[in-house]
Amino acid sequence: MVAMGSRRMNSLLQTLKTLQRHVAMLQAEAEREVVRLAAQRLAEALGAAGTLSLPDVARQLGIHRATAWKWVQRGRLPAVRVGHHYRVPLGIIGAMLHPVDVATGVGGEWRCPAPGCPVVYATAAALAAHLVLAHQPTGATKKGREGEG
Repeated sequence: MVAMGSRRMNSLLQTLKTLQRHVAMLQAEAEREVVRLAAQRLAEALGAAGTLSLPDVARQLGIHRATAWKWVQRGRLPAVRVGHHYRVPLGIIGAMLHPVDVATGVGGEWRCPAPGCPVVYATAAALAAHLVLAHQPTGATKKGREGEG
């Protein structure tokens, strides 16, 4: 009788361990799904906020995606890191595709063409970011919001 009780106890312990493993696997799967959904919603929000992924930026600029990534790493293309990915504001791409006539100094630095703006940058991309962020016309933001919901 004692041997049967011991066997039954071992069987119950094995079943309990198996159930614990299954619960742990289900919890890990649920956590991965939550992270995936959060990343998907963040990407949608960033897209709605007017940013592009690096592959999209590469297509817009007509360059390879590896080149876009290298430009971000070297500071030639301003970008925001979100998790393991980079997002680039649409205004930056627009400024790069439609450049302004700017003067470069003796050292090759890029000067802001806005009257009274003394800012100087080392790269054209940095100047483009400055122009979009500091000198964006006030009417441009109103136009973008008129068509919304």
